[in-house]
This record gives sequence, structure tokens and C-alpha cells, in this order.
Amino acid sequence: MSQGSDCVGVVREAYDEIHLMSWPPNSPDLNPMEHIWDAMKRQLRAQTPTCPNISTLRDRCLNIWYNLSPVMFKNLWHLCPGELQLF
Repeated sequence: MSQGSDCVGVVREAYDEIHLMSWPPNSPDLNPMEHIWDAMKRQLRAQTPTCPNISTLRDRCLNIWYNLSPVMFKNLWHLCPGELQLF
């Protein structure tokens, strides 16, 4: 018996014990950073006037990044399903 077929046998035996998550594997919902990018994008778009150059855009993005609310990070942590919360 080859090593590959041994692996398949183990997976088949454990199949009933495997808990499948309801999200697709590359779902942005599983990545809290996607929510942070979204919050930053909304704040940037709310600023007027628009950025006249790349230097201003960089400065505004850094300003938003350094002033993100710690409460937002805490809320994002609670959005993660229990399987993903490591602490």
C-alpha cells in the first residue's frame, strides 16, 4: 500500500469528525484586515477635497491608519468565529 492511499484511508475514517466551516476558503469574512481596509477606504473617501497627488494620499492613509479606533479592532475580533479565535 502506498503512502498516499494510507493518507486517504485516515481521512475517510475521520470524515465524520471533521467540522466543515460554512465559509469558502478565501472568504474576506475570515480576514479581519479586509474590514480594516474597508474602514480606511470609507474614511478616505469621506475627506474633501480629494487627494491632489500621491504624497497627499500617502499622508492621509497614514493618518487614518494611526488613528484607527482600538474599539474597531476589538469588534473585529468578536466577528471571528470561535474556531478562529486563538486566545
